[in-house]
Amino acid sequence: MTNESGAAQKGGKRLGLLALLLLLLLILIYYFCNQGKGPVVEVREAIKAPRGVAFIDVNGSNKNVKDVKVTILDPGNMVVSSNGIPFTTVGLSEGLMSIGLSSKASFGVDTPYRFYIRAEADGYMTNIHPVVITKDEPGYIPIYMASLESLPPSGLAAAQSSITAVENGVLQRPDTLRAVPTWGDIAPVSIVLEKGTEFLCNGQRVTSPGALSYRLVYGAPRDSSANRVFPGGFEVPDAFDETGKIIARPSDPFFFTTVGWFSMEM
Repeated sequence: MTNESGAAQKGGKRLGLLALLLLLLLILIYYFCNQGKGPVVEVREAIKAPRGVAFIDVNGSNKNVKDVKVTILDPGNMVVSSNGIPFTTVGLSEGLMSIGLSSKASFGVDTPYRFYIRAEADGYMTNIHPVVITKDEPGYIPIYMASLESLPPSGLAAAQSSITAVENGVLQRPDTLRAVPTWGDIAPVSIVLEKGTEFLCNGQRVTSPGALSYRLVYGAPRDSSANRVFPGGFEVPDAFDETGKIIARPSDPFFFTTVGWFSMEM
């Protein structure tokens, strides 16, 4: 009995050691087969007109804006990620992304594909940037954003506050929204809201309780920082004169100059 029991114990030890060696071998095979490989990325389809997009703080430092919420406004539903996956909203921790158009998208010099990129971030004015694609080639889209707490030394003035005298979507007393430039001899930008002004959202009166917050940005003419965050940009790719004659097309656009502008978000 003693010899048989000892032989069984030795046999069990050999099997255990063999199993351990086999497990180590499998671990080594898995490690070397996956050495240098990153996470698996799903690629749905090849894309057209790839674009790198950067969201940049306009305050001269060229740093990326952190934690940007990006919404693609795309009636044709052809905008996809760089690996061909459709999306409408995404959060970017580092302010960088890559996009393109689906392989099904059709466009040309005089039949461009258009969509808009809406960029939102805490403390920044929301920017809606138009994109016009005419050729199937790579490109780069810089989208500048203005921080209301850290503006450039000139060219932009901002204000953010709340309108408190609102009941059932109606202003109960006059109020004035004001952005004060801190450079040059420039008068403040004032927006006067009369008593009885109605506030609507999607055609319906705003009835939520509490104050109505707003952000206001003023841009000076001929200022590089203000021009970079001008809502919608200066390019006019489609225009007609009073007779219906085409005076601008995607292949032959023109650019206009602002004499001052403001953008308000409520």
